[in-house]
Amino acid sequence: MDHPQAVVILILGLSAWVFCALTGPVAWFMGNQALREIDAQPGRYGNRTMVQVGRIAGMVMSFLLILGVLAAIALLLVLIASSP
Repeated sequence: MDHPQAVVILILGLSAWVFCALTGPVAWFMGNQALREIDAQPGRYGNRTMVQVGRIAGMVMSFLLILGVLAAIALLLVLIASSP
């Protein structure tokens, strides 16, 4: 049986790339939980690959989101420092 949240995690991870980067951390968190459940009961759940793809996509977008926020803060600080 496939993990019940595998498709949701994949959709959240991929939607972070297309629509809203804020779904990336959600996919990462949910993917971690689902992988723990799959590892705890290997015969019960399947679709580990789908969970991993969604989780990794969420992780990458989470890092890019953090970099974007840090870049925006740095730009704001530069603009504040250079204003007369």
